[in-house]
Order: sequence, then structure tokens, then C-alpha cells
Amino acid sequence: MALLLWDESLHINIEEIDIQHENLFRIINDLHESLQNSAGGDENTRSVLNSLLEDIILHYDSEERWMKKYNYPDYELHKYQHQQYISKIKDFVRLYKTEHTSLPAKDILISLAGWHSKHIIEYDKKFGRYVRECNED
Repeated sequence: MALLLWDESLHINIEEIDIQHENLFRIINDLHESLQNSAGGDENTRSVLNSLLEDIILHYDSEERWMKKYNYPDYELHKYQHQQYISKIKDFVRLYKTEHTSLPAKDILISLAGWHSKHIIEYDKKFGRYVRECNED
């Protein structure tokens, strides 16, 4: 069963970003499944964590390019949030690789799922509205 469900209400109406968000939900759901099926130290889980880190970095770069393009007034705050989350993911990956034990799956998944959903709803949708308003002028 999926941990996160993607639906139209999460669209910010920037196609590139919406596709990336949907993909990140898929990766988090893959991580959820991998951790449920893993006794710890599982190569698939490491691979999914690495994929999450790589994709989140690419996604944030895309979002930040869009923000710069439109001179988004909350750019610095948004970028800071991205940096904090990347740091958190890197900590998870590092812990998983060095401890060779299962991460506290429930804690990780609650954190990832909650952060992504909240960030999209509260911050990315605000940016999407800003871009639409700029394009209406």
C-alpha cells in the first residue's frame, strides 16, 4: 500500500515541477515498500535512498531556476528549506550506509512524507500561484 498518494490537488501548474513532485512521491513509496520488506542493510533500500537524494537535488535545482527566472520574492527562504531537507536526506543515507542496520523506518517515512506534502501544499503551491500571476500581466 502506498504511503503517499499523488492527486491533482497537489499540482502547482508548472508541468516540469509537477512531474518531478509525482516522481518523488513514487520514490518515497518505493522506500516505504523497501523498508517494510527489508531486515536491514538491504541493497535495494540503499539504492532507493540514493535515488531519492539524486532526484531531490535535481528537483530543487529546477525549482530554484524557476524562482530565479520569475524573481520570486521568497526565493531565499525556499532555497534554505531545500538545503535543510537535502542535509536530512544525506544524514539518512550516511546512517544507512555506515550503520549497516535498518533505519527507523517509521521515523524516516513520517518525516519524508510529512515534509513533502506540507512543502508542496504550503510553499510550492504559493510559488505556482506567483508564476501564474506573473504570466497574467
